Amino acid sequence: MNSSARLPAPRLVSTPAFRSTVFLGRRIALRRLSAPRIAAWSLLGAVMFLATGCMRQEPKPPQPKPLVKVVPVARKEVAPEVTLVGTVVAFQTSRVASGAAGLVQWYPHRPGMFLRKDEVLVRLRSTDVELQLQAARALEKEKRYRYEELRRGALPEEIEQAKALLESAKAQLRLAEGRFRRAQVLFDSGTINQEEFDHVRTELDQARQNVVARQAAYQLKLKGTPAEQLQQAKAAWEAQQEEVRRLEEELAKRTIRAPFDGYLAEKLTEPGQWVHVGDPVALLINLDVVEAVVQVDESYLPLVQLGRAVQVQADALPGPYRTLQGTVARVVPRAQWEQGSRSFPVHVRIENPKQNDQPLLKEGMMVRVRFQGTPRRLTLVPKDAVVRSSGRPLVFVLNQDNQVQAVPIEEGQAYQGWIEVRSGNLEPQSLVVTDGAERLRSFMEVEVMAPEKEKTEVAQEPDSSQSARRRDGPLPGGG
Repeated sequence: MNSSARLPAPRLVSTPAFRSTVFLGRRIALRRLSAPRIAAWSLLGAVMFLATGCMRQEPKPPQPKPLVKVVPVARKEVAPEVTLVGTVVAFQTSRVASGAAGLVQWYPHRPGMFLRKDEVLVRLRSTDVELQLQAARALEKEKRYRYEELRRGALPEEIEQAKALLESAKAQLRLAEGRFRRAQVLFDSGTINQEEFDHVRTELDQARQNVVARQAAYQLKLKGTPAEQLQQAKAAWEAQQEEVRRLEEELAKRTIRAPFDGYLAEKLTEPGQWVHVGDPVALLINLDVVEAVVQVDESYLPLVQLGRAVQVQADALPGPYRTLQGTVARVVPRAQWEQGSRSFPVHVRIENPKQNDQPLLKEGMMVRVRFQGTPRRLTLVPKDAVVRSSGRPLVFVLNQDNQVQAVPIEEGQAYQGWIEVRSGNLEPQSLVVTDGAERLRSFMEVEVMAPEKEKTEVAQEPDSSQSARRRDGPLPGGG
């Protein structure tokens, strides 16, 4: 098939003005130009005639108007909220460490077992410390008896004994003095020699010294122990007590106990292994109460209030336990800004439900936490009305002439099917285009679809798509 069969022939229209122009041009050309030039001008006139005829085609039929659906802008009082994903962590976690160096002798527990507070986790071999402790206790008992003896002072029987010894010493002194007087007479008369006389005199001196010693002992029994001697005895006893306590503490370090009620999450040593001071032997977690750690973007921190109750959704739990109640326990006031994060860890405390005496929430589970702020009046548009193809979000507003006009807006938080408009030239009850807004331009005339029965109430719970968007960050152009 040739091209003439495919395309319709143009309809040429000749007007009186055009015919007069062509005729005048021909007359001037015939008078002033030669035969070749006359032929050229004739050909040019024919081309102009054909071109003018081609431009005068019949008008095309009008294009149909875009068919759109409109919804009025809503002005509602709603509570701003956001649902974020959190991770369950144990309320208490301890990497239980060994307080002493030694050989692991007893460790029968296995991961997952429940242990009570102060229940024995691990025992290290402690024979050498036990022997040292026995010797230290015996020595401490001896020092205690000595101190108590000195502090108590002399007994009445001891005082009588000291007095009797003093009297005996005095009697011995009198006897030695009599013998010395007789020996003096005999020595002067030459009956005994010098050596015998010196022996008698030495016995007299010894008797005198014995009386002095017995007299001092008797007085000491009467007065009691001197304060300095008593303090020395007391200090020696107390020092030995400290040694006993040190060895008892050393022995206690070789018996490692559970610091709280919890589950053995990880076993970090086995019998026969040598552990040093500070080496971890077990990972213990307390799951009676758990916390959900949620990374909250800075724009949603106003929705987080300490002590406020929040709803926690745990999809992994059985039906009756999926919706739980939590309390905002604390907000860590530091983001990982070095890694580019502007999110702050928020800890939500949850009472862990139990089934068959087992905690249902396990550490590492995923939960969804809903934070809700104070109710306020907001301007809302359907989420389908927002067009983001131009870079900045906008909506198309329908005027009285059935024409649309693009109105830039600033998005806020999202609710099920609706988005908050924080700024934008929108009047309440203005009609915004929802279906077909992507192909519109400003001042385009449209045809509005017949209205349907629609739900105009604003739901308080964010939809799943909004929840996903909130996990990744704020909406484009939103806070």
